[in-house]
Amino acid sequence: MSYDFWLSAHCSCCDGTKYHFDKNYTSNTSPMFCKVFKEGIRILNDQNASEGGDTLFTFYKYFSNNKEELEKLNPSNGWGDYESTLQLIIDMHFASIMAPNDAVWHVYS
Repeated sequence: MSYDFWLSAHCSCCDGTKYHFDKNYTSNTSPMFCKVFKEGIRILNDQNASEGGDTLFTFYKYFSNNKEELEKLNPSNGWGDYESTLQLIIDMHFASIMAPNDAVWHVYS
């Protein structure tokens, strides 16, 4: 299984959807996300760019301060790890900062 992450907004210039972030990532790191919020990364679903930025910064702070604890949760099958998950959070946070506030996060698994 995996997660699909989208940060999108309606684009009036082309009458369609503009994607500010679009990525698929393994769900094997779900236990890491659940250390931060009970809902895990799914808490991000339907948050606008500003709210999502705040949520992602909370993930970032926890990951930065709890590296050893989270590395113990690295999946044994090698699909995903602490470092790549932290980089995902950084990339998503940057996307939230750069996107217009009406952009909305979508998280599917």
